[in-house]
Amino acid sequence: MTLTELNEILAEQRIKVDDQTTNCEQLLEIIGKSTDIELEKKTLREDKRKEIEEKKKIISKEETEARKALAEAQPALDAAKLALSDLDKADITEIRFILD
Repeated sequence: MTLTELNEILAEQRIKVDDQTTNCEQLLEIIGKSTDIELEKKTLREDKRKEIEEKKKIISKEETEARKALAEAQPALDAAKLALSDLDKADITEIRFILD
């Protein structure tokens, strides 16, 4: 092989290397953008997870308070039911008369 032939082969290989380099740079750019998008999504997921955890805490606290209020009100409700069961028709008629 002559020097001219080797230079031609080298020139062809340089073109191929340049094309592959360009392709690699484009892929790296795409990967970089995809990475940025995924990091943003990860941040949003983490924020949403924290928000859900906070809401769970609030719901748990409100549930505890509601159960406590129900427990406190239950004796009065039971007493009211008992009192209503003791009323007869004449008592109900009298109450209606008083309210009118």
